[in-house]
Amino acid sequence: QLLNTQLDSRYLYHNLIHTQRVVDATKQLIEHEKCSDKEVENLLIAAWFHDTGFVKNNDDHETESVQIATKFLKENRIETSQIKQIEALILATRVGYQPKNELEKILIDADCSHLASKSFFDINQLLRKEWELLGLTKKNDKEWLSENIDFFTYRHKYYTEYALKNWNSLK
Repeated sequence: QLLNTQLDSRYLYHNLIHTQRVVDATKQLIEHEKCSDKEVENLLIAAWFHDTGFVKNNDDHETESVQIATKFLKENRIETSQIKQIEALILATRVGYQPKNELEKILIDADCSHLASKSFFDINQLLRKEWELLGLTKKNDKEWLSENIDFFTYRHKYYTEYALKNWNSLK
């Protein structure tokens, strides 16, 4: 509801559809990893909240996402130790973050699952348009392609065994 009612309409990529895609990819990765019930719960909560901070700002949305999740989880009487684990997972979705454990690897891979999607080009155009609407960048086709090639080649990697085996070649 938060993303549907409070998110700026210029967020064509970072919206509820993206969040649902990340949740679905998280579930897919969980099927192939050994996770306890509590770890599954933490991953799914973090996946749902990881980009909610965009309702506040674009610059440090992960920190805002943590604040939104923490408030919600405290209101629902979730233990502080579990909240801390969820916070760490959300913060792991920052671009360029190096995962420290298997759960972080799962959420990071899920957040970038679209890179191996058959819909990649359509999804990627939504990101491009979002950045243009927000005044973050305006690149011609050649510049946009070059930036994407650089991201794919040098700045992105999958971490889980499943993503490496099943998504990397598609990417």
